[in-house]
Amino acid sequence: GFAAISSYSGGGGGIASPQVVGRIKVPTHISTNPTHRQMAALSQQAHDATAAGDPARVQEIEAEIDQLAAGLWGLTEAELHEIQASLSELG
Repeated sequence: GFAAISSYSGGGGGIASPQVVGRIKVPTHISTNPTHRQMAALSQQAHDATAAGDPARVQEIEAEIDQLAAGLWGLTEAELHEIQASLSELG
């Protein structure tokens, strides 16, 4: 994921174009997959927490979604932390 985008974008932290993102294998949402269902439910909870003005809860939910996504993509904890650090630098 992130390494593939970096290789296309020059590693400079630029935003990947749709053509680049289109080359990366992103799993299709499957409603019978328990992880996909959990991610969808967490996404709805994040929207609700945002609407309620609860940024701390949004951060907790986003962390849970990150862990689930890392599992789907086979990322290690170190890889996940590297992605999170890079995203935080983008601000």
